[in-house]
Amino acid sequence: MTSATTNQRGATRISLRLRIRQLAAECGGVVALARRAGLAPSTVAQYTTERPGRASEPGAIAALKLARAANVRLEWLVSGEGSKNAGSVGGAQRVEASLLRLILEGVEEGLSSTRRRMPVAKKAELVVRFYELFADEPGKAERGKVIALVKAAS
Repeated sequence: MTSATTNQRGATRISLRLRIRQLAAECGGVVALARRAGLAPSTVAQYTTERPGRASEPGAIAALKLARAANVRLEWLVSGEGSKNAGSVGGAQRVEASLLRLILEGVEEGLSSTRRRMPVAKKAELVVRFYELFADEPGKAERGKVIALVKAAS
């Protein structure tokens, strides 16, 4: 791994931490955001802290819960890219929660079964690509297909 890659990952983590802090402030604090998201306040606090050994990144499901709780786009939360406002993918398409859930669960299960980890920003990019793949025909989306593709890529 190059130092440029390490610096980029570090910058992504810092930016993610700052975006979660911003959401917490907008929601009335870490505890309020955690309650809205159905997460433990101590967990959300770990996502916002700079203390070495205490900081952590949310997984895909926790990031989705935070994005929903604060009514922001998942892609914006994890990458800082695109519109912050929820309700659109690529600026025009409403997100279908059941399709997104199927994709997130498939990605998590595929990674878990291969014992692989993926940075949140990369995982979000993968989820967005799957969503784009299945968005036109959500009925064709199958969790097994997502799992198989993640396993094949791992």
